[in-house]
Parts: sequence; C-alpha cells; structure tokens
Amino acid sequence: MKFYTPEISWHERDPIYTCDFHPTIPNKVATAGVSGEIRLWQVLVKNVEQTNSKQKNSSGIEISFISNLKRHTKSVNVVKWNSDGSLLASAGDEQVIFLWNENDIKNQKTLDNEEYENKENWFAFKTFRGHLEDILDLAWSRDSTTLISGSIDNSVIVWNVSTGSKIAILKEPKGFVQGVVFDPLGATYSVLSTDRCMRVYSTTSNKCLHNVNRMQMPKDDDQSVNTRLFYDDTLKSFFRRMKYSSDGSLLFTPSGCLEIDEKYVNVSFIFTRNCYTKPCLYIPHDKPSTAVSVCPVKFELSAKKDNEELIFDLAYRYVFAIATEDSVFLYDTQRLTPFAFVADIHYSNLSDLSWSSDARFLIITSIDGFSTFLIFKENELGKAYVENVDTVETKAQFFTTR
Repeated sequence: MKFYTPEISWHERDPIYTCDFHPTIPNKVATAGVSGEIRLWQVLVKNVEQTNSKQKNSSGIEISFISNLKRHTKSVNVVKWNSDGSLLASAGDEQVIFLWNENDIKNQKTLDNEEYENKENWFAFKTFRGHLEDILDLAWSRDSTTLISGSIDNSVIVWNVSTGSKIAILKEPKGFVQGVVFDPLGATYSVLSTDRCMRVYSTTSNKCLHNVNRMQMPKDDDQSVNTRLFYDDTLKSFFRRMKYSSDGSLLFTPSGCLEIDEKYVNVSFIFTRNCYTKPCLYIPHDKPSTAVSVCPVKFELSAKKDNEELIFDLAYRYVFAIATEDSVFLYDTQRLTPFAFVADIHYSNLSDLSWSSDARFLIITSIDGFSTFLIFKENELGKAYVENVDTVETKAQFFTTR
C-alpha cells in the first residue's frame, strides 16, 4: 500500500466536502466542496519505468483533469453516481438537487477563461426542489428510479427520479439529517440524524420500521446499562456517511458513542439486515468516526487460523475503511482488527472517502482543500471472490420478490 497527496489545485484550495468514484470506470472520480463546482478527475497509472523512487511523486499515479461542472451557486456537500454511472446527483447549501448527464460533444471550450478545457461536458438536466435548508446527503436506489435526500431542515425527501415528484416527505427526525443510505436489495433505506437516532424505513410504504437509539450493555454483577448509541449535535462534523455492503447483508454506521464503565467511547457500528434493532458489534476509535466506505469488490476468505471462527456467516469478506477526524482505518469482515491505518495526513478534518470499483484506490478528502489516495497493487487486498451461478440466481430472485 502506498499513499499519495497530489499537490494540485483541486478546488482552488477551498475545502473539499465530498468525493465519489465512478461505479464502472475505476479511475474516474468526482469531487466537490465550498467552491460550488463539481470536478471530474482521472487517476492515471504510470508504467514502472516511468516511476523513479527518487522523484517527488513515486506513487505510480498521476491525476488528470476531466471536466468542471458548474451550476451550483453555494457549497456542494455531496455528489453521488447512480449504479451504472450514467447520472450524477449533487446537492448542497442552496437546498437544490441537480442531476447531471454527459453531453456527446467532447473537448468543448467553456465561455470562461479556464486553465483547462473540458474533456467531457456534463449538464444539469433536472432540478429537484423541496428542502428548506442545506442538503447534506443523497442516496440512489440500485435501479436508479428513486433518490433520497437528507437536510438540516430535519427532513428526508424520497424522489421519483423520472418525474421529479416527491414520493414521500419524512419528518420523524428531530435533528439535522446528516446521513442517508439505500439498501442494495431495495427493501429499506436508513437515515442518521443529530437527534441520536438511526431510522430504518420501508421502501414500499415509506413507514419507519425501526428507530434505533439505545442498547442494553452488560455490566458487572450480571447487570446491564441502557446506553445511547449515537452522538448528538456536539459532533464536530457536518456528515455521518453510512454504507451498505454490496450484497445488502451488512450496514456500517459511523458517529457511534457508547457509555462503557462510566466513560464515553467513540465507536462505529455494524448492523445485519436481519436485525436492525441493535448492532451486532462495535468498533472503538480514539476520535469520533464520520464516514464509512465499503470496497465494492468481494474477496476470498483468508486462510483461517486454528479454531478460528468466522464473525459473519459469509463465504467471502468485505474490506472497509472508517474515517475519524484525522485518521483512516482499514478492516475486513473476517477478523475486524485494523490491518492498516493512516493518520495525520491532512492539516484539517477529513470529510469523505470512496473506493474505486476495482479496489485499487481509496480517495480521502479533507476540508484543508486536498485529497489523498491510498494505492493498492493488484490482489494486494486479496483475491476477488467469484460467485457461482446458483448463488447469483438466488439473490436476483430475492431482489425481484422484494
């Protein structure tokens, strides 16, 4: 593993709030932030002959500008590709959601005197209006027919992407909605807000199925204590970015806080889709966690040690990254002890992170205006797991029946 912080002007050194790798083009990534502009970038892998360890950049990659997307007039807090990468959704402080589509015209010069010309040209072809305050997070359904948005107006809106109409407006949250995520299997979506609650909703009825905010923790003398699970609005972050595993079996949530032995412990949680009422385990951190990103590639299980039991009943393992205020920890679902971490790589707090679809790159953005890449060799994280046909057909049948 290598890490590389390109010394380039991502957004004129304004804070970067969000990033998202393209789901089908592994080396294409979108970033945005305070500047109000969305920029697309290409991660170029250099040949071994081109990489000299004595050079300033010996990471083996270069970052190339692709396009500048202009429509927002205020900060952009979130960008999200849909499942096939044909559409990009963005939202921010102006309470508006834009959907972007690529124009067939290439290498079109802009009207502004920009330093670089656009290699691709994207235009905002749809605008969704409905929130009264800043929008902090977005999430697509896997079939790209539905979009959900969370705002500091304490509401969640479920959108019909085709018509732009509101399917539902959810007002159960009593605090800023800082994280939303869609179940890959299409059955539920989850919402995390500053009222210390995670709410799980049905996609068919848009009714709240679970309100998760407390859990019984064991204590001495066979007693237990009822403790809250999540931070309130004292958490020093605008975002609580959740993530599902690609098969929908696990939900990873940041911003956890448990009272253990009369001390508060910063944690992240993992929930299983069979039990949203309480987490199946928690992962402690020195500082509060703000974002989780799960690698979309499934990996074969590592060789088991003697008498080692699997934590999850899965035929494969997921690699995931958790960002705290100043560090990123890498785990997998087989052992749940960090196998790598990076710390103090930026001058200000971290804001977002995203995996490339081939598991070669993890981008980490910061409000100091720079981004860092963790770079992995092919198969460095493990050998990709190949599902047999029976398993794939069973999951496909389950998805359609839901």
